[in-house]
Amino acid sequence: MTARPPSGSLEPAVHVERLVAHVRGQARDAAVEVQLRVDCDAPVLVDGPGFDDAVLNLLRNAIEATPRGGQVQLQVLESPSGWIRVQIDDTGEGIPLELRARLGEAGASTREGTDRGLGLSRVWAWLEAAGSTLEVGESPSGGARMAFAMPAVRVSAAKGQATTRSKGGLGVLLVEDDLAVAEVLELLLAADGHDVTRVADCREALDGFRAGSFELVLCDLNLPDGRGSDLLAQIAAIDPGPGRYLVTGDAHPLRPGDTMIDGVLAKPVSRDDLRRIAASASASASASASASARGAESDQPAPPHPAQENDA
Repeated sequence: MTARPPSGSLEPAVHVERLVAHVRGQARDAAVEVQLRVDCDAPVLVDGPGFDDAVLNLLRNAIEATPRGGQVQLQVLESPSGWIRVQIDDTGEGIPLELRARLGEAGASTREGTDRGLGLSRVWAWLEAAGSTLEVGESPSGGARMAFAMPAVRVSAAKGQATTRSKGGLGVLLVEDDLAVAEVLELLLAADGHDVTRVADCREALDGFRAGSFELVLCDLNLPDGRGSDLLAQIAAIDPGPGRYLVTGDAHPLRPGDTMIDGVLAKPVSRDDLRRIAASASASASASASASARGAESDQPAPPHPAQENDA
């Protein structure tokens, strides 16, 4: 069982060219110039229709907010840290500070008497489900800036597999039968350099755990063939070393006998939560490795005392 990228990958560079072409008519009627700058070639792991809907909504809103003769610029950039940033700047009036935090609300609008803002609540919700957020700010011209970022995923052409863990990354066993949740978690973990093996039930999890090398196990509570807490107890019996965490939306997921669990993550799981438990698992793995090294040194026979050498 090898780590694999979630299904639904797309190349933003290809998609945005088509999306810009889609709004050319609106821009022409509004006498607004739409510019496109693309500086990336990596895919992201999101559903195509959701990505298209988000970018189209942001483009249309930007065009509507821009006065005649103005400009809208769409940029798709890849950062050195491996993130794809989609950024839309306009030369309109900008968005007042008091409205920026409310744009995720249904029906929220940035200007009286217009439909600007319609669809932004849907964009906000889609980005949240995909593990991202909508950044609302000010463009260099004083207009509005809308942006979001997603982890790029590099795939090995030779093996067709996700890239292996980076230095400091962990081996993570992810047990989740909800495809949407699993893909988001895998995306976030892979973006931080972890090597993720994703399975959907207890049987696959046990097979994968025995065959692999893991420092962290994330497990859904309710699986098709059993409870996640019982699975984590079985995994602890095989090897108590890896960190073991339940992932659930239940308010009270633990039973009195559920003792072999290091923590519970509430759905939806945040990037900060994942980084926190990954740091804890990494620290535990390092401590275990150090202890093993000290134990190996203590097993070595002591060198003979000088007096013993002289006696010989």
